[in-house]
Amino acid sequence: MKVSKNRLLLLECKTGLTGKQVAQRAGIKEQSYSMIKHRCSCSAPTVAALAHAFGVEVEEILNDVRKES
Repeated sequence: MKVSKNRLLLLECKTGLTGKQVAQRAGIKEQSYSMIKHRCSCSAPTVAALAHAFGVEVEEILNDVRKES
């Protein structure tokens, strides 16, 4: 699934979480989270885990080309 790097970074700022903390909350490796931000892509279960880590709905981190244009 395509995720928005900008939205992930914005959520990090809003929540005050570091990448390491997000990864821990999502149950993934810090390096994996870094790669997700770099590639803007991950599996559906990982998207759900990241959304849960931030306390937001999945749609808030998905890349919607129509909205980001």
